[in-house]
Amino acid sequence: MAGLPVNEAGARNQLAQLKGQWLASQEEFLQSLNAGGGPNRLGENLLGLEGAGYSPNTITDSAIVDLAEARALDGGSTVGEEQPRPPITESSIARTARAIRALRA
Repeated sequence: MAGLPVNEAGARNQLAQLKGQWLASQEEFLQSLNAGGGPNRLGENLLGLEGAGYSPNTITDSAIVDLAEARALDGGSTVGEEQPRPPITESSIARTARAIRALRA
């Protein structure tokens, strides 16, 4: 990873925690009832899972359904929850680009 050291045990632990959280949220994803960051957070987490080499499964498929349903009629990103703090504060273009990348991954 670009020569940066990675704490492999910590990365495995974070991945296991996210998987546990998402397993419990799978039905909520399918009903578009995600809490804690909305579609923007889903996009970030899906890209993180891809970066960690996590293989797509029914949990990620459920999150993708939620993310896809959160698109505005023009295909852009809905605002979702407000996150007024740098560097998370950004434009709809960045949110839309991240969602598109997550959907493609």
